[in-house]
Amino acid sequence: MLIRDRLEIGKYTRIGFLSFFMDCDDHFTVNTDTLNVTRNKQPIVIGRYCWIACKTFVKKGVVLPDYTIVASANAVLTKDYSDIGEYCVLGGVPAKVIGRGIRRIYNWKAEARLKEYFDEHPEATTFDPGIADDQIDEYCLSNAIHL
Repeated sequence: MLIRDRLEIGKYTRIGFLSFFMDCDDHFTVNTDTLNVTRNKQPIVIGRYCWIACKTFVKKGVVLPDYTIVASANAVLTKDYSDIGEYCVLGGVPAKVIGRGIRRIYNWKAEARLKEYFDEHPEATTFDPGIADDQIDEYCLSNAIHL
């Protein structure tokens, strides 16, 4: 981690091992065409309930909305992603949206049931929990240690 300005990480965000946060370039550079010198540091702001995969590189000026998932190891986050909205999945170099409408389940009881179901049904690729739209928060967070 190399922080010269500011790093904000929202509640309950999870960060994979060997991830690196760098809110500065450390050195100033000049554009030889325009002769302008660019700012060398900007804060990093990570929303609540984000999930950042292992070995993710987070550069200066990155902003992640709440509930963002960085799904691929070795992703490089390079900008303000505020306009993507919640429940997006990012991946790649540089990172871009690779999925929408995806939310991490933090409910350990639901996770135990899902593991059991998929262990008993190895051919299954999806599971319908039988919940309504207005029950998604409860399903994803109920029984979580951070309600």
